[in-house]
Amino acid sequence: MRGEVIRLARTRPQALGYPFALWTVQRLQRAVAERLGVRLAPSRIWKWLRAEGLRWKPQQSWLTVDRQAPAFVAQRGRW
Repeated sequence: MRGEVIRLARTRPQALGYPFALWTVQRLQRAVAERLGVRLAPSRIWKWLRAEGLRWKPQQSWLTVDRQAPAFVAQRGRW
């Protein structure tokens, strides 16, 4: 299981058909549940990734608004 999670984390999300370019722990957690049928705690995913020498970098956003426009939310989708 650990190897499958690491393999998934090292794969670009768009290559797997996801509509985003970067993984977050929540996205990876959801992908593991969908693809492998297993629910893992974020702490377990973090532990495995750190053991493999993988590190998360904080995402930076160029868009900062108090409320998101409804059209943006609809286009973004469930991810």
